[in-house]
Amino acid sequence: ADRTLYTAWIGRMQYRFLLPVAFAQLEPADVITVAAGDASYRMRITSTRLASASVMEVQAVADDASIVDFYSIPAEGSGLLTANLP
Repeated sequence: ADRTLYTAWIGRMQYRFLLPVAFAQLEPADVITVAAGDASYRMRITSTRLASASVMEVQAVADDASIVDFYSIPAEGSGLLTANLP
């Protein structure tokens, strides 16, 4: 529950910017870092569209990698199988 609330709190910061079509491979759910001056901003793309033949419009929200739990040990009796690795 805390992770969901924090994700919503971080995601309130929204970005909209233009990129050259050379970045057309970017798509929603991609996480990028944008440098602006002395700061860098980590963001997750929410939408992309071609604004013209040479410009792509991108919308994104702030993203924080520290809230992602890549590995959680299943609770006892959770019904999940665990493997004993050497």
